[in-house]
Amino acid sequence: MILSGTNLYGTTYEGGNNGGGTVFAVSTDGTVFTNFYNFSGSDGSSPQADLVLSSNILYGSTFGGGTHGYGTLFSIHTDGTGFTNFYNFSGNDGEGPNGGMVLSGNRLYGTTYAGGTSLDGSVFAINTDATGFTNLFSFANFNGYFPMGTLILSGNTLYGTTLMGGTKGYGEVFAIDTDGSGFTNLFSFTNGIDGVNPEAGLVLSGHTLYGTADGGGAKTLAMFSPSIPAAPVLRPFIVLRMALMAPLRRPASYCPAILFMARPVAAARMAMEPSTVWACRYRQQ
Repeated sequence: MILSGTNLYGTTYEGGNNGGGTVFAVSTDGTVFTNFYNFSGSDGSSPQADLVLSSNILYGSTFGGGTHGYGTLFSIHTDGTGFTNFYNFSGNDGEGPNGGMVLSGNRLYGTTYAGGTSLDGSVFAINTDATGFTNLFSFANFNGYFPMGTLILSGNTLYGTTLMGGTKGYGEVFAIDTDGSGFTNLFSFTNGIDGVNPEAGLVLSGHTLYGTADGGGAKTLAMFSPSIPAAPVLRPFIVLRMALMAPLRRPASYCPAILFMARPVAAARMAMEPSTVWACRYRQQ
């Protein structure tokens, strides 16, 4: 969710009047709840990414629905008025926007889980007035595929993760400039001490990126320095802690107990699968 004043704004993946998910607001003391938009399919369905707030306008995405059934981008005012479906994905430009978007000036940046020229997901940019859509990058196997987490922006560089792919096939951390140039596979997971299948977004502090991996890891602390010649580089890579419940597509700063409650249906899976919390340093260009 995202906070503005005394209200929290968020989405539900399903439910609502039409079963396709909702946009809602709730006061921070829990006394006032407002379901102010219900998705019906043609306008999008199954929103699951975090919202972005600019002034009094919320921007978000739906994983499915829309004109072509491949997901949408939408905006809506914080009072529940002015809903606009301002982009419909068609497949070649991406399919299934899954992670939240990041806003810089009047330009939104995000990823799609699939689609793009190789069907493995994409990084896109679009202006808040719905103009200037650009497919900045299409993922393909060794440079990663299936991005899921929310991007983060530092200067003119976007950082993110892919669930799978990379040089080892188990997911990666990547960087790309906001103009679509300079794509770099910063780190490829090996399904060893470093973990496997990063699903969540990253957290940036200073020159260190923090994140989580859905599985892998070990029961002891460890670190190593992979040899990655490209700049920026991740050096060293540090496994901070093995967790006994899988992260649920949220940054590592969130409380695991709250995350566990967010998807109780996966409790059995969480209890069985270990995961890692990791950090890695990057060098600015």
